[in-house]
Amino acid sequence: MIGKVGRTGIATGNHLHYEIAEAGQQIDPSRARTRPAAVLEGPALAAFQATRQGLTVLAGHLQPMQEVAAAD
Repeated sequence: MIGKVGRTGIATGNHLHYEIAEAGQQIDPSRARTRPAAVLEGPALAAFQATRQGLTVLAGHLQPMQEVAAAD
């Protein structure tokens, strides 16, 4: 899971909760041990760029504070 969006506690609006846990314990993201990212080439790179472009266009149509997903 990358993050959760919602309204909890004393929050006055929806927000993104982001954390990194290692062995069940929250850790400082700047100290997280990560693996190097894969280098995309050829068809995989083209597919990624096309998806990114499509999402960029969709994001450009959103209004400030527009709800894009909800869960009850």
